[in-house]
Amino acid sequence: MIAKRDIESLLGDATPEAIFLHSPNGTVRYAAPGCEAVLGADAPALVGTSLIDRMAKQERPRLTEGLLRAHLRGQAYGPVLARTNDAAIRWVEMRTRPVHDGSGGVIELHTTMRDVTKRIKIHEELSIRERLEREANQLAHVGAWRQDIDTQEIYWSDEVRRIFEADESFQPTVESIRAHYTPESDERASQALLTILETGETQYIDLQITTAKGRTAWIHVILKCEMDQGRPARLYGAIQDVTQRRKLDADQKQLVEELTRQRDRLAEFGYMVTHNFRGPVCNLVTLARLVRESADEAEAAELLQHISSSSDQLLSMMDDVGAVVQVERDGSVADDDVDLNDSIANVMKGFSADIHASKANVTWDVEQSPSLAYPRVYLETILRHLVSNALTFTTKDRTPEIHIKCWNEGHHAYLEITDNGTGIDLARYGDSIFRLRTTFHRGNKGRGVGLFTIRNIVESMGGEITVDSLLGKGTTFRINFTRFKGEPS
Repeated sequence: MIAKRDIESLLGDATPEAIFLHSPNGTVRYAAPGCEAVLGADAPALVGTSLIDRMAKQERPRLTEGLLRAHLRGQAYGPVLARTNDAAIRWVEMRTRPVHDGSGGVIELHTTMRDVTKRIKIHEELSIRERLEREANQLAHVGAWRQDIDTQEIYWSDEVRRIFEADESFQPTVESIRAHYTPESDERASQALLTILETGETQYIDLQITTAKGRTAWIHVILKCEMDQGRPARLYGAIQDVTQRRKLDADQKQLVEELTRQRDRLAEFGYMVTHNFRGPVCNLVTLARLVRESADEAEAAELLQHISSSSDQLLSMMDDVGAVVQVERDGSVADDDVDLNDSIANVMKGFSADIHASKANVTWDVEQSPSLAYPRVYLETILRHLVSNALTFTTKDRTPEIHIKCWNEGHHAYLEITDNGTGIDLARYGDSIFRLRTTFHRGNKGRGVGLFTIRNIVESMGGEITVDSLLGKGTTFRINFTRFKGEPS
């Protein structure tokens, strides 16, 4: 925007002016005082010189023709703008009129020159600034708007039209603009309008629009209010196309969520590995202690056989961990054709010492569904966590009973593990049962990791896990492996 002091200087200063009488070829016959301010030479020095020669070379042909035409036709010439041939560029405005004799013939020409250099420079500066502002607005996708509250007349800058992809025939009115908003954005815009009219506070809102060409876009709108005698008179502000920015924000949010999921999966994997290895290792420690304490050779031999089985299982689990790492690195988890009898039996080997010590009765029924399409390492991880919980949270007044059941209903595959242990107070812990590091029994050795790990595995594979429990009676965990997978193709 042009500076106020420049305008005041332009309007307040007297414009330098020079007056000449000269021949049609520009030869000066008389120069009035004041020429110094316009052409840089005093009046006497200009007499006998050519005004045309005082102009820049590119201006001379046009002026020569103009002065000759004024002489021949007896008509005024100008006003025209011309540049002088001074070292510093100087613009003059020339007005030439013929001087007639008594019979109407032209005897000489009368020319007035006014120095308009300052006006031209201000105009050029204004043009440059307007062009820069226009280009900057286009680059930033920012346009200006104004609305007269009384007349409802709306002004849009060119950039606003570009944002809405509206041609010159489009007349912006309150209703025609609202037609571009989504219902939610229309409601937000209406609320912002009410707020600014009531409070006068500047409003900043993001609105979703459909452009004239059918493109969905997001705009950031700034609303300001201009008061006149204490009442709102005009609304004005800026509109910026923020579609790309919102897309980048959404992409960034998605990236953060993905990195968060990867972090959680890494933590989950670490917990899973730690938990899975703890069972067999503890089992080996317990079996080794029982061997040392046993005085019966037959019992010791049986215990050594259990140690051998647990060692084999530990090696198998290490292979499984390597497979999971490979799967995570490749970004996909392939289903295995799991034999449920074999997988359950394999898991039970890892708990043989605990089962022996607690005299637990563990049974399973998979006749209705002897196989399952699922990653075997994930399935056995789920079984280990749930069986470990059932063996941990037992009561002293009854023998532990653990029953595993698998079956199909339609295209859904289910796994259910029931125990008669201490149970869980669902009224107290129901909302947090699957949260990380949440425990439900005082004095237990659980770390609140197992159920969190199970839920993440099940849900990541498109399944659902639920729990039913009575405090002091027991607990049932049910898994629907295909809850969110839909009908098979």
